[in-house]
Amino acid sequence: MNISSVKQFLARHNPRPRRAVLPALLLVALAMAVLVGSALAAQNHIFNGSFEQGNGSSAAGWSDSGLTSSDGRVCNKSYVGSCSFKFVSDGSYKTLFQYYSVSGNQGDTYALSLWTKVKDVTIGSGTFIYSMRFHHSDGDGEQDGFDGGLTSGTFPWIRFHGSDTASDAFDFITVTIIFDPDAGKAWFDKVKLVGP
Repeated sequence: MNISSVKQFLARHNPRPRRAVLPALLLVALAMAVLVGSALAAQNHIFNGSFEQGNGSSAAGWSDSGLTSSDGRVCNKSYVGSCSFKFVSDGSYKTLFQYYSVSGNQGDTYALSLWTKVKDVTIGSGTFIYSMRFHHSDGDGEQDGFDGGLTSGTFPWIRFHGSDTASDAFDFITVTIIFDPDAGKAWFDKVKLVGP
């Protein structure tokens, strides 16, 4: 028996070493886990953040106060999709808000972002802000969070954003837009709340 021909036969019919494949498969699995984890972490906790759902001027999932017939969901201006929410200054203190019910812990960080377009807004002695509040679950009625100031003037769609870390355990988060400038109009779209 020729040993050389046996070695050649075995070399041709032996499977190739798979050692290089295993690390490549592990890297692919790790990359997919990171992507899935990032997608879950970036999930928007705001329902109907782009105001696509609603009945007439009412936006599904949102509560409001102080609105007049000039305010509400409109589908002729938007940053994404077809619709946005429009406010018109008329001397009324107007709010649009949504609650996100969640059990959270001290140290949890959430970020809020939204897109706005404004026309001839003069804040003057009024208020034009967006806010996020953690409502403490210990029953003391306290809350913490942030207020983000919005800008006067006239400008196209601009993204505003902020984040905060809860100082105590909480049972829900409130996201609010307050519109009470001296003059002007504003549209809001793509409101997004993300967190752990």
